[in-house]
Formats: sequence, structure tokens, C-alpha cells
Amino acid sequence: MREHGPDGTFVRRYVPELRDLPTEHLDRPARTPLAVQESSGVRIGEDYPRPVVDFEARRDETRRLLGRLADRAREALSDPESRRRASLSQRHGRETDDDAGAGQHRLDDF
Repeated sequence: MREHGPDGTFVRRYVPELRDLPTEHLDRPARTPLAVQESSGVRIGEDYPRPVVDFEARRDETRRLLGRLADRAREALSDPESRRRASLSQRHGRETDDDAGAGQHRLDDF
């Protein structure tokens, strides 16, 4: 919403349930304070559904998981054979004589 309709015109037109919310809450209606919901007459969870997924919580969880896996990935890539298999940089037809057979060319080479 912020990039494509910062004034809220698009949301107000196509999501009439949110029409009366202040513009600054249109892109994240579930985070609208209860006092603002009350004053605008829009009740999140009644007039407009709550989000099915808490994207911020999932993002944070995924970052923690990837952070824990980063050391294992670096360790695995220290093995030349693992590094060769993990690389898609060797494209078919672009290898030199020195590179012949050193990289993965197709997914089914893996």
C-alpha cells in the first residue's frame, strides 16, 4: 500500500471495510490501536479479519533459524566436494579445460 497508494485511495475503493480507518493504519489494519478502531467504527476481527499469519513473528523465527544454520553451512562448504555440488556457477558450455567436470551443469547432475 505504501508504494502504490500512499494516500489510501486504492484500499478505500477496493476494501470498503477499511474505508473509515485513518490512512496511516490502512497498510496494517490489525495493528490499529483499539481507540482508533473505536473512533473510526472499524473493528478488526469483526468488520475485517485478523491476519492468518503473523509475518513479523515468522520473519524473526526464520532469521533465528538461518542464523543457527549459517555455521553448519560454512562448515559443509569447507569440503571441496560439497562446495562443488552447491555451486551452480559452472554453466554448460562455459567451462575451460581447467574447469572440465568441476561444476554442476544441470540439477540432475547433483
